Parts: sequence; C-alpha cells; structure tokens
Amino acid sequence: MKRKFLWRVLSVWICIFLLLAMVSCTSSPPANTQASQEAEDFLLGTGMPQETVERLDGDLKQKIYETSAGTEQKFIAVKDQDTPDSEILGGKNAIPKEELSVSMVVFSDGTQGPETVYTFYPMFEWKTPASIGNDGFAFSLMTQEQAWNIVSGERAVWVYQNRDGQWKGCGTIDSPCEADLCGFGFDGFDQVCSGKNWYKGIGYMQASRVKAGDTTWFQIGYGRGGSNHDYVKISIFPNQQNTFTLDGKPAVNRYGRFVLDI
Repeated sequence: MKRKFLWRVLSVWICIFLLLAMVSCTSSPPANTQASQEAEDFLLGTGMPQETVERLDGDLKQKIYETSAGTEQKFIAVKDQDTPDSEILGGKNAIPKEELSVSMVVFSDGTQGPETVYTFYPMFEWKTPASIGNDGFAFSLMTQEQAWNIVSGERAVWVYQNRDGQWKGCGTIDSPCEADLCGFGFDGFDQVCSGKNWYKGIGYMQASRVKAGDTTWFQIGYGRGGSNHDYVKISIFPNQQNTFTLDGKPAVNRYGRFVLDI
C-alpha cells in the first residue's frame, strides 16, 4: 500500500512538471527572426533608414528581399498602429492592440508617373497565443474607384507560428476568398496551421496608380471566426471600411488604416 501511495504521489508530480513545462514553452513570445545579410543590404539599398531596418520584423525583411531581389525598389514608408497619421478604429468588437497588431511597409519601383508600381506588405501579429483557423485577414487601397490598377496574380499571405520559441513558416495562402478592384481578403488559416499559438501573417500585393485624386488610405483588417469551422465573412469596398461578419453580425476584429503620401 505504501509503495502504491508513493507511486501515485510521484505520478501526480510528474504530471504537474509536464504541465508546467508545456506552459513555459507557450508563455514566452518567440524571438525575432534574424534576416539574411543580403536582405539587410537590399533594404538599405532601397533608402530605408538603418534604424528602421534594425527594428523591422526579421521574417518580413526576408520576404521583402525574396519577392523583390533583382528589381529596383524605393522605400516609401513603414506604418503601424502608433504612427501619428494612422487610424485604429475601436468599439466593443475591437481586439486590443496589446493582443494583436497590424502594420505595413510600402515600396515603389522607383519610376515616376502612372506606370509606377507600388508593392504593399501588410502584416498582422498576435501578441498572445490564439487559435486562428477560422479567422480572416484583408487589406486594400481605400480610394476613389478606378484610381488604381491591381497587378494581376501578385497577392498572397504567408503565415508563421511559434515552434520551439522560434518563428517558422507554416504555409502560404495565395487564393483570396474575397477580391475587389482595390484589394483582397483571405481565410482558410486552418488549412496551413492548427492549435493555439503565437501567429503572424505577412501579406503582399502590387498596384499602380492611374488617376490622381484624394488622399489614399491603405486599410488592414483582421476578423475573428467562430467555432465549429465557421469562417468569418469578409466584405471589401473601394471607398469604405472593409467589414468582417459572423452569423450576420459584426465579428470581433482589429482594423487600421494608414494614409499614404503617394
């Protein structure tokens, strides 16, 4: 009896130790990824300031380099939720910025005039573990209709998750669930990742401006899906705020728009 009792006590402590170990593995945010020296040099060559290069997400730097290497690129701007000219809309359905951030980087091909092609890299990053399988991510130019031409086929979202304390790519989504003349919406995260974890996503699109007009805003939105494989519904509009709904009602979301001096 005494031996059985000691074994039961030992078993309980083993379970507690394993549980604490699992918690410790998922309670610390993953470290920033180190980009290659080639990526760092490429960004500096675009005119991006040294301090901006240093603080930029490592996976974002690497993805910019991989999608732009061999082309002429001119740095335009980095925008995030702390940028003075940004608008982060709140409300009762808003995800706090302490839990989820949205940001973007934009470049041009260095030419002048209506043929100038701009490349946009919108990004979301969870600051706390989350299950994102049924969520949605959308980004678009918020401007007058027919002011921009979206470059055909140039759109994607690369998704990353925390694995053993490091960011690792877990899949690419290149087929939007919603598309408009001004941008794209993506869902299907459950096809490339699973489980509750830290996640981030790097979006990508290209567009050329064909008509001058009012101030151009770039909007980024993230909507939470439901349980039981209920995807959030994304709606994109040329000159209105993109919306996320679940069962016909506004979904929990994070939304930001950033003014672009282009």
